[in-house]
Amino acid sequence: MSRRPVHIEPVVRALAGGLMVASGVPLLLAPGAGGPWRWVPLVWGLFWLLSAFTGLRPLERLLRRWGLRGEHECHREHVQAEYLSSLGLLREVVLELSLEGTWLRASERGSALFGPGARPGGCFLELVHPDDRRGVEECLRTLADGELELLDTRFRARLPEARPRWLEGRFVLRRVEGRPQGIHGVVHDITDWELQEQRIHHLASHDVLTGLPNRSRFESWVEQALARAPQQQCRVALVFIDLDHFKQLNDAHGYRAGDALLLAVSQRLRDCLRESDWLARWGGDEFVVLLPEVRREDSPREVGERLRQAVRSLVLEQWPQARLTSSIGVTVQTDECVSAGGLFTQAEQALFFAKAQGRDNVQVHGDMHDTGRAFRDFELASRLDRAIRQKLLTVHYQPVVDARSGAVVGVEALSRWCDEKYGQVGPDLFIPLAEQLGLIRELGEVMMEQSLAWFSPRARGGDLRLSINVSNRQQVTADFATSLIERVRRHGLRPEQVKLEITESIAMEGVASASGLLRTLSEEGFLLSIDDFGTGFSSLSQLHVLPVDELKIDRSFVRRLPTREGRAIVKAIVDMAHHLDLVLVAEGVEDAETAEMLRELGVEMLQGFHFSRPLAPDDCARFLEPALSAGHSPGCSDGYPDRTPLAR
Repeated sequence: MSRRPVHIEPVVRALAGGLMVASGVPLLLAPGAGGPWRWVPLVWGLFWLLSAFTGLRPLERLLRRWGLRGEHECHREHVQAEYLSSLGLLREVVLELSLEGTWLRASERGSALFGPGARPGGCFLELVHPDDRRGVEECLRTLADGELELLDTRFRARLPEARPRWLEGRFVLRRVEGRPQGIHGVVHDITDWELQEQRIHHLASHDVLTGLPNRSRFESWVEQALARAPQQQCRVALVFIDLDHFKQLNDAHGYRAGDALLLAVSQRLRDCLRESDWLARWGGDEFVVLLPEVRREDSPREVGERLRQAVRSLVLEQWPQARLTSSIGVTVQTDECVSAGGLFTQAEQALFFAKAQGRDNVQVHGDMHDTGRAFRDFELASRLDRAIRQKLLTVHYQPVVDARSGAVVGVEALSRWCDEKYGQVGPDLFIPLAEQLGLIRELGEVMMEQSLAWFSPRARGGDLRLSINVSNRQQVTADFATSLIERVRRHGLRPEQVKLEITESIAMEGVASASGLLRTLSEEGFLLSIDDFGTGFSSLSQLHVLPVDELKIDRSFVRRLPTREGRAIVKAIVDMAHHLDLVLVAEGVEDAETAEMLRELGVEMLQGFHFSRPLAPDDCARFLEPALSAGHSPGCSDGYPDRTPLAR
């Protein structure tokens, strides 16, 4: 057991020193007394006096060696204890380490922050998590060697509890008379901040719904896999997965059911993959898989088929009778395609090709060129998809004239597509293709916006009407009427200046639902026309309940008008329409004789090459200048009733 040092007060030292000096001076002056030892009392007296009144450090150290403490040391330790006690009020821990990393002392929160093992005399590195120990050790060594005076570091404390405790420390080298003597540090708890930062990073790189990595995270994986592939002597493959008709299921049953479906699909796909494969949500109802180590040529296709079967076998709790399918596109890294961007493009092309082949199948990009006409159709479809999304299609306008006066009463907006590779592609080709690919709604939206923007300044100069074709996919959306009204008014137009052309088959399918939508549009003032009349499956008993204003005679009947049978069919259509108070428009009029016969039969309006081909916007604007200058009023001559608003 160590002996506790005795504290000698300065006054006692001074008295003791004075007595020794007082007794030592006579002894020194006495002749022949004490020999050489007569100097001892005087020297000791002076020593105690100097210790009491000057506080020299060497004297303090000498006292300490004898188990005593001087006044300066006691005062310093008292101040230091008070300082550390005050620091205990802070959330930070102030600590002092030796140059070797030994824990010397710390403020009161040291044990609470570092755990019960944080005691003076122990190694500080033992309190650091093993995974972070090397970094903290390098930090302390750098300071001890004098390379830097100040360093910041972040590390975890080594605690028995499962939840990690993150700490941030700032350490500074302590010098005395220019020489390194120790290390001071301030450490505080940043666990909450660190976990929040990790959550933010996770949200930035993962899909919120499924928890899968998102597109940005996945793209970085692909880049890394491509960089490693040459060293591993393997290839990289991508598998794109798109759920067929997911939007219809989502619209019919609500987004909650759709979210549950996406969660189930993501789990099913994950269960089909190896640990080395990576699955991510690409967006919407699309998923993508990275196969980083492909060594067999057929393995990516096999993975694609396995994933397709997994989706098909999924039994949906919400829709037990439904069977979900998927279209899958696969691409494998080749010598010609070694970039991430190229792989993504090829995988999307293969996915698009799988959709064009009827969905619910797997297509490999490398096999597409062997399909001849099918690949040409796919390439055309792919280019159409890009053209629609980039709004590269244009609108031409074909004038509609009054059959009696020949004055222009309106124009019909017709979509046109000029492709860089295939040139001018006819609407009889790309419109059915857009319907097959599910892009007809997007096409209609683009065409409507362009035509309304072009027609707006012309409509203010006269009473022309703009005819716009409406697809089935457009009119079945719940907000079609609301968005159309808002869009028309945004362009400064009145609903009665716009005529909506609906195909006969669409108008007759589900008369109840069609009647409700058409009546809403009619009450707002829009003119409604049944396009291509006579080619669908119309029923007179259903036709009279629809709030339509116009029938448009299909060009196939107009072409047969010179024959007796053709004239009889057109006359029957005209008589029926007039009995129902409907206006008639004949399209496909290509010569004066046909125009005269239609006029005699009572057709009110005509449209065709005899009057004008579909014109580009600028050409059509010049064509309309005479009609706009004349201030033609179609309400007086085209046979339409007053529609401001229509009351039927």
